[in-house]
Amino acid sequence: MADEADRPSLTERLGSGACADVVQAHFPAHQGRLTSVAGLCAEHLPRDVPYLRRSTLRDAEDRLADQLGVRASLLLTNGASQGLLAACLALGRRTRRVAVAGDCHVAVSRGLVLADLAPEPIPSRRASPSSGEVLNFLAGDPPPAMILPAPTYRGERLDLAAIAERCLALGVDLVVDEVHGSQLRGLPSGPGSTATSALDLPCTLVVHSAHKYAGALVQGAVLHVPQGSRLDPDHVRDALDLIDTTSRSNLIQASVEAALHAGLPGGALHDAMLALTERVANLAAELDAAADPALWRDPACADPRKLVLRSDNTDGFDLARRLLAAGLDHEYANVDEVLLVFSPAHEEADFARAADALHSVRAALSDLPQSRAPALLAMPERRFATRPRAAWLAGGETLPLAAALGRTARAPVASETPDLDGLSAPDPERPDPRLPPGTATLLPGEVIGDWHLRTLGAQRLVSVVDDAAEAGA
Repeated sequence: MADEADRPSLTERLGSGACADVVQAHFPAHQGRLTSVAGLCAEHLPRDVPYLRRSTLRDAEDRLADQLGVRASLLLTNGASQGLLAACLALGRRTRRVAVAGDCHVAVSRGLVLADLAPEPIPSRRASPSSGEVLNFLAGDPPPAMILPAPTYRGERLDLAAIAERCLALGVDLVVDEVHGSQLRGLPSGPGSTATSALDLPCTLVVHSAHKYAGALVQGAVLHVPQGSRLDPDHVRDALDLIDTTSRSNLIQASVEAALHAGLPGGALHDAMLALTERVANLAAELDAAADPALWRDPACADPRKLVLRSDNTDGFDLARRLLAAGLDHEYANVDEVLLVFSPAHEEADFARAADALHSVRAALSDLPQSRAPALLAMPERRFATRPRAAWLAGGETLPLAAALGRTARAPVASETPDLDGLSAPDPERPDPRLPPGTATLLPGEVIGDWHLRTLGAQRLVSVVDDAAEAGA
């Protein structure tokens, strides 16, 4: 391997040729001048001009993989969704069956269509299966591949080491959507322990988001091939080429590279993350010390950047509104709880204001009578009439969900972030939006049932396979 000094970063490569004294007779966007004249990011946009040759990009990816200790790291410019699509296509060369969790991202459902994979849902009580539920599933007759989000959106962790070892023993290809754990590697996860990443386990592929937590530009992500993977990295690159753009953004790629390197031990982001975990832990300790059912944190959230707040005296939507009025906005709220996500961008003053907001809201809620919190939304047994690709290719029509019960879904439907306005405690006439935004709530080929009606709402428009196509199936 070449010395680090011989392998300049993408930012350095792009900066070195950004101001060449030549007439750039290219398309306007490739000149990097027209946008500068318009005053749009003039300082940085010239670096988006030169095409990065595949050999140049490969060198940067190899450098990153070396430092992360994996076989290959592939830079993405269309988010983690692009990584999940490529993962499905790579799996499609090996199998037609894949296990999916109830909280899989909607990109997985689209990957099922592209790769002609048949999903086998992991039976679970909630959308996010527990470690025991995954291991029980593997003890039966599992398909040759599995796609699993870990950690979950709300910060819950699985015993991923046990799951990965079991998959390895069974020959099951395990793809881990580690979007919500992209910067947890090596950070404190409890007394005397640190977080383990899927990168260090015998997984097949791991998807990371660099923009959600690592500070890269939006749509920056990376697809890793860990050391224990049985996939050839070149086969993964072939899969990625099928869905990649021929006009990759230099700026996004360079920002991913810079953000991931900053997150390594000794990097500026890693040190900032250590400080962040201590500040969030202090907020958590204050809530725990109060031991007040009017406002408490869910200990199931093990992510040191997150707090999941609940109240026995009100619903999650009202709690979110009260926190917002007190000066503390949220990432997500549903009828049960409120999710707060902190980052190294939050300064000590921000945490002081957050602590004041939590204190004032807790005091106000303590004066309210207790009301039983709603139970978590239970997952049904999901049924499929046909494979997702066959459903998507079939003719269809669009109907309100209430009129589509018993029909076969043609296109995927994702959960959306609920609007706080007008939402309150559970209402039979309203959808029950307790799945994280972006979750594949309805998969192509799936039979639409009462659970979808409750989760998405009666008036949500869905695409269904038309009657003639269903009759001929």
